[in-house]
Amino acid sequence: MKKKLFNLFVPNLLVILLSTLGFYLFLKLQGVASEYLPSNNGIASVYLPAGVVFLAILIGRVYGALGILLALIPSYMYRFPHAEILVIVGMVLFSMSVQLIVVNIFLAIVKVGNKLDNLTFAHVITLGLIFSLSHSFCHYLNLLIIAKYQVGWFESKLTLSTLLGIFIILFTLWLVSKVIRNFGDFPANKSTRN
Repeated sequence: MKKKLFNLFVPNLLVILLSTLGFYLFLKLQGVASEYLPSNNGIASVYLPAGVVFLAILIGRVYGALGILLALIPSYMYRFPHAEILVIVGMVLFSMSVQLIVVNIFLAIVKVGNKLDNLTFAHVITLGLIFSLSHSFCHYLNLLIIAKYQVGWFESKLTLSTLLGIFIILFTLWLVSKVIRNFGDFPANKSTRN
């Protein structure tokens, strides 16, 4: 009985923890990168945390979204200290729900299972584009309602910023996987395997 509970809760808690920490890590990296990247009306030209949000929800589903939610609430509270906490919680909850629904509907339409079997490169690219639209629009609503930010959605270029953030994270993961896979093919490694 204890082992079943352990096997049920520990992986989900790990997904929540990794999602929360991953978002914070890339939010900090975004802060450093923002000093060197151009911005438009105070919005970064590349939003790296969007890639973490995308992967957390794609892989962790509800638990990934919960991890991002736990990271976003304090982030918004820090950035906008005069905003009402219930407004922040409500908007972040709305945003994560919309993005979770978008991912789940897309995966159901293309018949990708819970273990992401049958997920193709084309699916990831298409979902990245769709997710960029939904994420950027929810992020725009958050800025509009929480921060009283007065700029149009198209003017803000949030979709492009989100899309670039997602694809940079995906490209980095692909590159790391290629390096790791090719590292195992070095002649020195082959001789030690025999």
